[in-house]
Amino acid sequence: MALELTRQLQKLGILVHVADTFHGALAMHSTYAKKTWVYPSPRFETELFQEALKNYVQKHSIDFVIPTCEEQLYVAEMDKEWLQRFTKLDPIEQSILFHNKETFIEELAKQQFLVPVTRNAANFLIHPFQSESKKYVFKPIYSRFATHMKIYEEKELETALQALITKNECQKWIVQEYLDSTSQYCTTHYFESGKLQTGVTYPSKIKIKNSATLHFKRVDHQAIEKAVRQLGETYCWNGFYSLDWIETHRGVFPIECNVRPTSGVHLFSEQDTACIIRKGSHHTTYETKAIKNIALLHPLLYARNIRKMNNAKDVLLSKDDLGVVFGLIKTLWHFSRVKQAHKINLLSATTYDLEYAAKEERG
Repeated sequence: MALELTRQLQKLGILVHVADTFHGALAMHSTYAKKTWVYPSPRFETELFQEALKNYVQKHSIDFVIPTCEEQLYVAEMDKEWLQRFTKLDPIEQSILFHNKETFIEELAKQQFLVPVTRNAANFLIHPFQSESKKYVFKPIYSRFATHMKIYEEKELETALQALITKNECQKWIVQEYLDSTSQYCTTHYFESGKLQTGVTYPSKIKIKNSATLHFKRVDHQAIEKAVRQLGETYCWNGFYSLDWIETHRGVFPIECNVRPTSGVHLFSEQDTACIIRKGSHHTTYETKAIKNIALLHPLLYARNIRKMNNAKDVLLSKDDLGVVFGLIKTLWHFSRVKQAHKINLLSATTYDLEYAAKEERG
């Protein structure tokens, strides 16, 4: 996302400084990046990160800060006066309400949205429910890329719950009814004072297991668009809010919310991106794009969808920005080292030092 926004903002005449937790992050290799900067880990050095960000903004006379990953939640913890001056983000009290997978469902249920039956794992032990599909989704309240999400039948769920009891971690997980979907969608939209400025809806079909989508095509989905507008207005959203949706024979269900931009920004035009810094709304023509480079790391996935992937525009490679090619190699090397060091998968490694952890869980 950072690379996409860097290119488009620069084309709009805006000087872009790119920052990350390590030298060699992909967008840092872009010819469109005016200046680069490495900041402390938001997850492991939260206060240092927040102070460093304030100092950098002041030193370089930065006008506007756009977080592109879960560092947004650590930025949202900063004082409200600073947030209002340099960002268009909601403060942490609002942001975490929707980022938390349990409270997100509770809030939408209050607004009479169709939502899957969801219960904190600790409460499920006392008040279990029967899933219509006989399957259950088991996932942490905070997680990215569905890396820890499991789908269990009843007996398997009992075993998993017992393991959590042993670790005393039930409060950190939820149990959700499994929905037999006909389609899955993702949305990413940008708001200002509750008013929708711009955004996209795209099907989530070609993806890594149940995780990151690699192929994007904008679609019209009136029910989802109406719901997104309603949510923005009801809660007076500011900044990016990105939702995952499941469509069944019963209707469309919001599943979880990412309080940040997601890969849908790859479908933004320059006019869409301009709405982030200037008021207005704009919807673009339809275009198909894909992260082909990453898809090539999953050859079977690419082969099964070879026609769609070959016909899609690559979101990373650009003739006028070839430094990104070498940057990709360096970036993947960095993440492979993080993967090995912490014994996690490659997707988790990409946000290891950014992933949000509640204050009480930070060391």
